[in-house]
Amino acid sequence: KELVRSTESQGGKCSAQSSNLGFTSNSKHVFYFAELHVLNPADRTYTRWVFDGKPEIPNAGRAEVAFSPDGDHYAYIWNDINRQKPWMLIVDGKPAAYQGGAPIWTNDSKHLYTQRQVTGGGTDLLFDGKPIARAFNFKVYLPPVGGLTVVAVTGGTNFHPLSFLVVNGKKVPGSDTVERGSIDDVVFSADGKHYTALCGDISSHKYVITDGK
Repeated sequence: KELVRSTESQGGKCSAQSSNLGFTSNSKHVFYFAELHVLNPADRTYTRWVFDGKPEIPNAGRAEVAFSPDGDHYAYIWNDINRQKPWMLIVDGKPAAYQGGAPIWTNDSKHLYTQRQVTGGGTDLLFDGKPIARAFNFKVYLPPVGGLTVVAVTGGTNFHPLSFLVVNGKKVPGSDTVERGSIDDVVFSADGKHYTALCGDISSHKYVITDGK
């Protein structure tokens, strides 16, 4: 069964290496990036996301696509090839009603975390487009199974920045790093019930926090 026919390709080829050709996690959907070369109004090359044979609008660059765990949904950032329109968050082929970058799906594949820079400095963490927190920076970590949500937050003040952990919406007591310290990574147990965070300070000292301790 022919899925799609097109002259758009990566250097004349469409392969797993050149086009990120693949299946979603549930093996139901096929996706790849096509390359679009135009001469008018200028000699440019763009990419187009193709999902189940349906090509989407040309994008100024290859987007990083966030897939939902169930394999049925996706999200990515679109930039106007003519640089005349603001960037957009695309969810399942349609523009979202809000701007939000760094999309991450929840484990039940029903909700989307994104982030948006705030005028004057700072970042809002959004949940389905609604702001739920504001700080300098956020990094959302989700286990492959289970209901834990761990967020590494960079907060404090401009003169005294620090990082700390928030688990399921609640700040973890004692998780604050020293001034200008960082939370470098969070990993989960196989059952998704436990987490451990790798932290560091400006002197390259490392330590871990496991389940808040």
